[in-house]
Amino acid sequence: MDPVNNIILTDLGIVSALGQGTEQTWQNLFGSPHECMSKQNGWIDEASITVGAVTNPLPDTTNWIDTDKSRCNQFAFMAYQQIKPSVDAAIKKYGSERVGVILGTSTSGTLEAEQAFKHQKQKGQLPKDYDYCKQEMGAPATYLAKLAGIDGLAMSVSTACSSGAKALISAANMLEIGMLDCVIAGGVDSLCRLTLNGFHALESLSFDLTNPFSANRSGINIGEGAALFIIEKGDSGIMLAGFGESSDAHHMSAPHPQGDGALSSMQQALKTAGLAINDIDYINLHGTATPKNDLMEGTAINRLGGQNVPCSSTKPFTGHTLAGAGAIEAGICYLAMSQLNADNQLPPHHFDDVYDEQIPPLSLITKNNRQDSPIKACLSNSFAFGGSNVSLILARNPK
Repeated sequence: MDPVNNIILTDLGIVSALGQGTEQTWQNLFGSPHECMSKQNGWIDEASITVGAVTNPLPDTTNWIDTDKSRCNQFAFMAYQQIKPSVDAAIKKYGSERVGVILGTSTSGTLEAEQAFKHQKQKGQLPKDYDYCKQEMGAPATYLAKLAGIDGLAMSVSTACSSGAKALISAANMLEIGMLDCVIAGGVDSLCRLTLNGFHALESLSFDLTNPFSANRSGINIGEGAALFIIEKGDSGIMLAGFGESSDAHHMSAPHPQGDGALSSMQQALKTAGLAINDIDYINLHGTATPKNDLMEGTAINRLGGQNVPCSSTKPFTGHTLAGAGAIEAGICYLAMSQLNADNQLPPHHFDDVYDEQIPPLSLITKNNRQDSPIKACLSNSFAFGGSNVSLILARNPK
């Protein structure tokens, strides 16, 4: 396959526990994760739990129609407002029917459904403003297209933790086949009891701050947020230079122990970008801090020959944002390659310095987080239930 070098990421809107907007997100990434993550009650019955909650003020939904009133759509609105001038310019340039929306989500309006069912149990009826349509997986994409005045394709991807990354790939494919000229693509998810209790039932949650690749790791923190890219064709800038997908189908909720699927997706991404692993300056790890995932990912990267590439898991700063993770973490790679990173800083890895020696060694960024020259190529991994594996490569002038 020829390198996908003409797909460029021209703008980014982002919101997460790190904050709202590119500058706040990048600045807070180099603070303490304890300032971003918080202990909250009410998500699971047993105790308070550490989560990556968005603390920026949310938009007022008083005048929104009922089908649009969801926390996910509030995040989509917050990210969209950051890129609105670029969206307007794209619609003017290409026409509203040639611009599309592709979003990854796994929760959509599930939080609002939980609140509605609780109200029904207490009051005997659903709230007047509850509409089932808001919890359909397609709802955030439909909302965003309507908000932006877009008449092109509007669709959602829902493959759990790989959704946001897959949405970017779907956008690239739509551009490659000429179906669209520009796509708003990314991922959005919100905290809800369904996902938190589900991961708790799998004994995958950490009640304290997540600790990826540590011998003391005990699981993940769930987060929320959104990242929206504007993706179109071009000859220069930060490019979606390569991507790979695989489905190892080893187990519904556990990865292949030798990382066969993860290795395959990374190899495909390098091939489509026309790069070797030594050309990569930084790897954003999936890094969930669950025992099996970290072992699998470390094994796969070593099999790829990437044990000397600087890498980190940024989930201690955002939480695992589920369907938003692939897009938010691609956004962090994008910021590392942008003008905001004048000091050539590499996104840090936070853990307790007790590396799990059962995991093949990785070059975690724990001390020196700068390099001598600008970052030219990043690899970002997203691995989901059912063995859905995605790897993205962002690169500047990859040839």
